[in-house]
Amino acid sequence: DRGTPFWVKMALRLMGIPACNLWSVDQYRNKLAPMGYENDVTVQLVGEQVFKGWSFLPTRLLKHLDYALIVATKPAINIEPPKKKRVAIIGSGLAGLSSAHYLLTSKDAADFDVDIYEANDRPGLAGNTELIGEQLVDVPARMACLGYYDQYMNLLEELDIPTTVVRTDSSFYGSDGRSGHVCHGYGQNSFVNVYNAIFIGGLGKLWQMASALSKLNDDIDGHEEQITFGEWMQRNLGVSSEAQTSECKTNGVDKQPTQDLPSLTCHSNPFAYIMCGSLAWMLSCTWSDLWNYPADIVLPYCRGLKMDRLGVGREGQVVRVLPSIKALERALLYGVRKLHLGSRVAAMDGTKVVNGVKYDAVIVATEAKAVSKIVRNCSEVFDKFKYH
Repeated sequence: DRGTPFWVKMALRLMGIPACNLWSVDQYRNKLAPMGYENDVTVQLVGEQVFKGWSFLPTRLLKHLDYALIVATKPAINIEPPKKKRVAIIGSGLAGLSSAHYLLTSKDAADFDVDIYEANDRPGLAGNTELIGEQLVDVPARMACLGYYDQYMNLLEELDIPTTVVRTDSSFYGSDGRSGHVCHGYGQNSFVNVYNAIFIGGLGKLWQMASALSKLNDDIDGHEEQITFGEWMQRNLGVSSEAQTSECKTNGVDKQPTQDLPSLTCHSNPFAYIMCGSLAWMLSCTWSDLWNYPADIVLPYCRGLKMDRLGVGREGQVVRVLPSIKALERALLYGVRKLHLGSRVAAMDGTKVVNGVKYDAVIVATEAKAVSKIVRNCSEVFDKFKYH
């Protein structure tokens, strides 16, 4: 700046042209070195070419002006991309696939590589789904009650998985406890169902059932002791876990044990029978399993079905994934690095090595009773869980 006349500076400022003195190559190299440009610094003066078209500027001004191109290069630096954390998930049921989904859709998803290990030859979520004719049938039924499976329904909504309402006024079939069979089926006509409930099932038994169900909230929140669903049924409805049968007659004539009989006429408490049959069907378990479940598991499910107000309102509806649970399975598997089918994992220790592969983290998402076989020296508490 010292060598530039003051009037030149003022003229350039009025024209909005930034001005500075040119440095030597060594000066540019010293200035650029702290920024990583240490080698191959060149300065090329191009003022003569630039000012050819600037004939409006006086020669006296042009002799003080010049333009320079400074070219400098940084040495090549090999930067390795950040190493992803390897995560193994043992089990490909809903728990395992949901774990993978939440990892791969989190804000840190780019930091993970996820592998899933499944002992069977098909993923566990839809592994038993069968094609019968042109209809995919989920086994078990994979039904969800609105108002109870909130997180599951939120997951379906997040993934835009369609659902359809399942009729729970379906038929079921079982032993009547006397070597015969009993069937129950709701009629299409609601008036007929109400008539049968009052005049065949009995208004007293219907009132007893309605009274028991009206106290669901109190029973769910008020139990200090742990009781089974069967014990709750015995306390509130006076029925035992054995099939409740009475003399089954039509017009005073005994029915033969081998003949199908309507459940409303063949049980001392037909509404309890219908309720348990429906629950066992929806939960894919036997009557005995249902009765041995803790009451604080089954009763909230009954509340979710809105049994306390006879299922009035959409919140009590039961839905399933359309066309089958495979739609959800495919969506949850998206982004998984590798799905290892037929890969049984056993005796894993703290080294987090799964079938010869080292992982940064391992998630065991199997039934509790399998954990002791998968993880060496794990807590014995997992063996205490019982499943139907």
